[in-house]
Amino acid sequence: MSQAAFFSVRGVAKHFAGLVAVDQVSFDVRRGEIVSIIGPNGAGKTTLFNLLTGQLKPDAGDVSLDGRSLNSSRPDQRARLGLGRTFQIAKPLIALTALENAMVGAFLHRPRFRAAQEKALQVLEEVGLAARAHLRAAELTLSERRRLEVARALALDPQIILLDEVMAGLNASEVGESIALFRRLNSQGLTFLIIEHNLKVVRAFSERVIVLDHGVKIAEGSAEQILNTPEVIRAYVGRRKA
Repeated sequence: MSQAAFFSVRGVAKHFAGLVAVDQVSFDVRRGEIVSIIGPNGAGKTTLFNLLTGQLKPDAGDVSLDGRSLNSSRPDQRARLGLGRTFQIAKPLIALTALENAMVGAFLHRPRFRAAQEKALQVLEEVGLAARAHLRAAELTLSERRRLEVARALALDPQIILLDEVMAGLNASEVGESIALFRRLNSQGLTFLIIEHNLKVVRAFSERVIVLDHGVKIAEGSAEQILNTPEVIRAYVGRRKA
């Protein structure tokens, strides 16, 4: 199996009542990479993630993980195959504790309570929430809720995690802690595909950047190369206040 084909997206498209949300998008993510997807609001980034994880069915194209097509797989089946994700708006089960939230993910591969609990405690330790394990998710800060989302994804034993603006709303210190966390997880072999608006974050730790505009991939390359491309600056920065 070619390394370049670890996670492959080919010609994926989605239309809503005549509106083209994602238009023939193709790219590969190699095992062990950190790849960012950027673009202006409404560019189709989250819709693309929903197509990749099975929340939406594509009108065209194919998504594959480690050589296996995912097109006919439900979201839970994709998770079982190694595809994890977080959401743009943190969605913990607020009546449950942080530990119980993480156990929801762990049960996918560990149906026995004790095994799921041990895995959940392990991932909470990894994201820095071990001391908050027995607090209800409703009592956690925004930063902690976002880390809990990551813990729940990690509990799935993923090969790749799709992070949807997981650093939105965090202060500079919390962003720095998140970058350190993802770098550490990446050094352990985990692959990341990330939607991110903070260009400093993108520049800091993305190996490759993909740019969407009106659902079309308009650029792909290294962070330094892409963030200095006039077309990208017009499409992305030109529509946002600095």
